[in-house]
Amino acid sequence: MFLTPSDFTKQTFTEFIGHKDEVNCVSYSPDFQFVVTGSDDHRVRVFNVKTKQCIIKLRGHNGAIKCVAVSQCSRYLASGSYDKSARIWKTASGECLHVLSGHHKSIESIAFSPGAVYVCTGSWDRTARLWCVQARMVLQIFHGHGSLVQSMAFSYDSHMLASGSWDFTVRVWSLNHKHYKKIRANVNQCSSEKITSDRKDNTLTKTLHLHNISETEEDNSDHQNETTSDLKENHDDKENEIEYRSLIGHTGNVHSVTFSLIGMLASGSWDRTVRLWNPWKGICLRHLVGHIGWVQAVSFSPDSTFIASAADDDYVKIWDIVSGDCVKTLEGDTDMVQFCAFTPDGEVIASGAAVVQGKQLPKRKNEEEIKDAEDQLLAMLNCD
Repeated sequence: MFLTPSDFTKQTFTEFIGHKDEVNCVSYSPDFQFVVTGSDDHRVRVFNVKTKQCIIKLRGHNGAIKCVAVSQCSRYLASGSYDKSARIWKTASGECLHVLSGHHKSIESIAFSPGAVYVCTGSWDRTARLWCVQARMVLQIFHGHGSLVQSMAFSYDSHMLASGSWDFTVRVWSLNHKHYKKIRANVNQCSSEKITSDRKDNTLTKTLHLHNISETEEDNSDHQNETTSDLKENHDDKENEIEYRSLIGHTGNVHSVTFSLIGMLASGSWDRTVRLWNPWKGICLRHLVGHIGWVQAVSFSPDSTFIASAADDDYVKIWDIVSGDCVKTLEGDTDMVQFCAFTPDGEVIASGAAVVQGKQLPKRKNEEEIKDAEDQLLAMLNCD
């Protein structure tokens, strides 16, 4: 159920109808033109936001759909299922491009990297898997969480991956190992060389030569060296030297993680709080308290100076990151609010039950205020 921006002043809700069972997950396209839903009926549906019509029905999974994601350019969809598999779909046609198998239990979280070079899945088997979309191969299996991996997020430069778990922790994994760099460096090159694996678990370790998949990621070496210099090295996998940092502080299941454009990390937990982190140093920068229900989702504003949190207390809260204050509380529907997001222009927040008109949201008055807030946030990230 969703409330469109034009409907907000009338306080009316619009239903997207089609699923035959409970809806478990929802994701918007970055341009907010369509919404993707996954259900216990084993189906993924794509709805046009303006017409409210189902435009695509995706069939193939033989278990409940637990998570869905949309690529940054909206050309690809991803779904994870109780059937232990993930699928990559072509948005325009609904064609299933890849089936990703390997997890031993239900897949509960899924995320595309900003350029759709990677997709990552998190599972009840307590692992996360990093896949190369083009090669349909596992690049890395991340071990270490003590429970379900409920949420996944890539940094905007694709050099870090965050995973949130029901073990109450967030882990930040470095994707700067040499074989990830080679993937990014070669992703635009066309090659007929067959991609192979020399490991029994089908994990790819050799240099890759990949076909162009229309979306690309730039490898900014200077920024890359700067942002990962403080990541603690822990070698769960000595062969591939996986670097990660554990972020400890939550006292409940971590249900949502997300990165801001400047690299700040946010986590929402069933301890009813939101935490903001310096992901490189592992420092908690803000502890946001105010919800009386489990926090289900968190999302940064485009300028990274506000954050929205959605909880099952049926409220979406807007927080000023600089001050740490809650500056607006928005009431959702009677159903549990499970999703929130800012539109690219920062005018609208979407929740699992509603989309709220942008005029209700706080904004910086001018460019000078925005610049001042950004400078303060960068100072927070750079402090020891």
